Amino acid sequence: MINGSYKVIENVLSKDDFKDVRGFLLGSNFPYYFNSTTDGKDGIEMFSHLVVNNLEINSDAYKFFSQRLKSLFQLIKEETEANTILRIKVNLYPKTKEKMLMGIHTDFENSEIQYLTCVYNLTTCDGFTGLFLDNKEIKIDSKANQLILFDGQIEHYGSTSTDENRLIINFDFIKGENETTTTKN
Repeated sequence: MINGSYKVIENVLSKDDFKDVRGFLLGSNFPYYFNSTTDGKDGIEMFSHLVVNNLEINSDAYKFFSQRLKSLFQLIKEETEANTILRIKVNLYPKTKEKMLMGIHTDFENSEIQYLTCVYNLTTCDGFTGLFLDNKEIKIDSKANQLILFDGQIEHYGSTSTDENRLIINFDFIKGENETTTTKN
């Protein structure tokens, strides 16, 4: 299990599943909601869609995700033993003229829950995810079909991209759960 560290996994989904997920999220019928900031303070505009929040299904998109992301969920279970979904959030960051850095955070500030954070990149661009480990900053470039797994207590941030809109799915899983990948409804 990942504990206080991180792992990057390339080519997570099959080409067909990746194409279907990306097409679904970039299709004209997928709803995004405007946010004037990524963290309440940074002023970086983004669009998001909350699929699961605090263990509860929040969107009809969950059905699609549960079918198309089975191999991703299985990989997370094998790598970490975490398989209870706490949150799934799709984030779309419009490209910017200059790269902008988002606020440093953990996904659930002041939480006593032990959880795993995952960033699944759907675009290859000049954006990145930054992690702070052992007083070092690690920057991981955004690469399509790449999954970044890390302990939820690790402070992290993202950046916008100057060459393409940046599209990610942010997952949080409860650690040490032996249930199946399901949520309350």
